[in-house]
Amino acid sequence: VPTGLTVRNNITVTDNYGREINANVSINGNKVIIDFNQPVTPESQLEIDLNDVRKTGVSNAWLYRISAKFVGNNIHIPIGIAQLRVY
Repeated sequence: VPTGLTVRNNITVTDNYGREINANVSINGNKVIIDFNQPVTPESQLEIDLNDVRKTGVSNAWLYRISAKFVGNNIHIPIGIAQLRVY
């Protein structure tokens, strides 16, 4: 989680049809960890809603690095950057 943001454990994950995806979500320091109970189908579009975010400072937009990890492997694979806007 970027400096200036505090994320609570109130996170929902939905697919591109608006259906909630069953996942275990946890906060560990400055990381939000989403552990999917079932494999995510390739080329799926997921929406991750951080429903209880507190901000400090004057900025309302942050860049957030996204990485993934395969089951049984401890290597984090960078997969992109997301922009967070808090209103």
